[in-house]
Amino acid sequence: LADQQANPDNADMGTTAVAVMFRSQPDRGTEPSNGAWYANLGDSRLYRFRETLLEQVSEDDTWVAQAVKAGALSVEDSRTHPWRHVLSQCLGREDMGEIEVGGLPVQPGDRLLLCSDGLTEELTDDAISKHLITVPILEDAVATLIEAAKQEGGHDNITAILVKVDRI
Repeated sequence: LADQQANPDNADMGTTAVAVMFRSQPDRGTEPSNGAWYANLGDSRLYRFRETLLEQVSEDDTWVAQAVKAGALSVEDSRTHPWRHVLSQCLGREDMGEIEVGGLPVQPGDRLLLCSDGLTEELTDDAISKHLITVPILEDAVATLIEAAKQEGGHDNITAILVKVDRI
């Protein structure tokens, strides 16, 4: 916030984040005691890939995501909407609301993809899923996803982390 105050041109800037924490100890009845917990802010995303199914776990904190949820905009139109980068929640804003936090049941073999919008702006969920199906080695899958996003234009920073659940 100090940088924003010192540089008014940066006043509307912020950053996004997604994080995962694994917990294997009982948590006094809080579910899931054996699983993952995640936090999300902005349009960085968390996906769970199980066998051949890619599921977006986190919700984007953007104007278009709210419009899609309200039925005012289709998912397809949201991919190219001029306001798709307008964040409703991000780090660096004084009016930041509560951060999305949730439990995520996981099982051995699941892969969790944490990524920035630089990946999801360039690749559809179907394209991401196809790469994860065909490239089983984590490091190779991440490199393949990033390269594919670059080939599609790479208009933003592309960040991806892939975690495999071996045991719970």
